[in-house]
Amino acid sequence: MKEYLEKNAKEVFTMAMLEYDENEAREAWREYGKEEGREEGIIISLKNVMKKLNLSSDAAMEFMEIPVNERAMYGAKLLKCT
Repeated sequence: MKEYLEKNAKEVFTMAMLEYDENEAREAWREYGKEEGREEGIIISLKNVMKKLNLSSDAAMEFMEIPVNERAMYGAKLLKCT
């Protein structure tokens, strides 16, 4: 949640200062959950590819065609998992 608040500080501030809309808030949390789930799924897939194909994290990300601009983030998350 901390990451979400930091990443979306402007939106969070705007929501807090303007009229609170429960439906918009629910949608924002739904989107956040989808993104978190997507990232978790990619990490799990990376681990599986690394293990089954005996690849490094870089090679696994290349194999899975993860965009170059996202690889550092996933590499850091993989390190946290080990």
